[in-house]
Amino acid sequence: MSTPATKSKKAKNTSRASKAAKPQSERRTASLPVRARYDAAQTTNNNRRYYANADTLSANASNSPEVRAILRSRARYEVDNNSWAKGMSLTLAKSIIGKGPRLQINESNRDLNRLAESMWIKWARKIRFASKLRTMRKSRLADGEAFGIIGINRGIPGPINVDLRLIEADQIGSPERSYEAVLSNNEIVDGIEYDSFGNETWFHILQSHPGSESLDLGLSSRRIAARQIIHWQREDRAGLHRATPEITPALPLFGMLRRHALAVVDAAETAADYAVLFSTTLLGPDATATTVPEAEEFGSMELERRMGTFLPEGWTASQMKAEQPTTMYDKFTKAILNEVARCLEMPLNIATGNSGGYNMASGKLDGTIFQDFVDVERDDSEIIVVERMYDVFIRQLTLLPEFAEWRGREDQIKHQYFWDGKKPVDPTKQSTSEKIDLSNGTTNLAAVYAGKGQDWEPQQEQSVREKLAEVQTAKDLASEYGLTPEEAVAIVTAENPINILIEEEKDD
Repeated sequence: MSTPATKSKKAKNTSRASKAAKPQSERRTASLPVRARYDAAQTTNNNRRYYANADTLSANASNSPEVRAILRSRARYEVDNNSWAKGMSLTLAKSIIGKGPRLQINESNRDLNRLAESMWIKWARKIRFASKLRTMRKSRLADGEAFGIIGINRGIPGPINVDLRLIEADQIGSPERSYEAVLSNNEIVDGIEYDSFGNETWFHILQSHPGSESLDLGLSSRRIAARQIIHWQREDRAGLHRATPEITPALPLFGMLRRHALAVVDAAETAADYAVLFSTTLLGPDATATTVPEAEEFGSMELERRMGTFLPEGWTASQMKAEQPTTMYDKFTKAILNEVARCLEMPLNIATGNSGGYNMASGKLDGTIFQDFVDVERDDSEIIVVERMYDVFIRQLTLLPEFAEWRGREDQIKHQYFWDGKKPVDPTKQSTSEKIDLSNGTTNLAAVYAGKGQDWEPQQEQSVREKLAEVQTAKDLASEYGLTPEEAVAIVTAENPINILIEEEKDD
């Protein structure tokens, strides 16, 4: 027999059990009444299922190791098997990184500046710096983050032998949870330690890739200081330490696009497989062998090309209509690709590599928006990757005797980087605009050449050399054409030399 006290205790236990069974987000919101004035904050029968997966997890909890591993594997699968995804990945890396950054030193000793810049070019080519930057940018698209280890490569000839070894995001992590717990007071998130201000302090790198076929070294990890590691990712949320693939929102769309394409092809092939369909109205319950010619249900026969024939009485021949692909196929594909490319900030014509249907103004406007994105990405790469490599490069450089005057002030050397220039849509208008801006002082040669991805000083020096060589050639050939050296020089230095010759012929 149960007493009122027993019933009360059972009721409390039931209440606790029901609360424990509910998700944490529901328990948190259920304790407080919701007084929402926004339509989007209301939970109705129409939107309940749509927002079923919405949560209040932190950035790191949302991007747990298990979730990121699944997203990485699916993103890599899509990039490897979907030509659209592969093309977007390659276009993005080539548009942003291109041939890589070129160094310009802006110190007082111009000869030393040029020597340092030429050594940067040689070193960057030896370690394939631009190629590694492109690989890192493609890794961000499929993995969400890119990692590299800075170290000395004894296999590189020459005085500058610092190198960057790339590793996949899968290798950043530590399976030794008990070891992590006693490391220090630092916060650790899936193999990366952070101090109280969120700075990366240590990285735990697995000795072998978790997906490697041979795990001779097991899954043991080693702890490396953050100064040796480059970690390049996009932080979309405050407190985010490990990112997900950039094409994560597009993964369902890629699958939808492939399924639709396969369904259209299957339908078209099915219609094409049947050349002729034979049907008759004579078959039925009263049919006999004398009234119906011999025929096998779902049978088939070979047909000769360009053949005409007569059918038995009661039989008709028809062809299956090819309903696919319809006129909506191209529109559907473009709509999906436009949505896919949006999360990568790529216009449709750049994502597809096809500007058919675009006019000049539309193509130029879309290209301008994409170029702004490229400029931001390049600035981000300079801060996170290029500057880190420059620091170790310049410190090795100043150990050489010819750069002794820079030793001790490596952090104060003025420098900048040049990337591949923007190709003008209309070169004539671009040149006219640059000429006007230079004449009224609203720009300078350094800015004009920088827009083309070039250093203005070597370009101007080359222009002067060519002009001096042209003048000297004119002097040498003056007598051969019956001209004085002064007349020959006047012709080659005139803005429009042909006018001088025309005027001379009129005078004669």
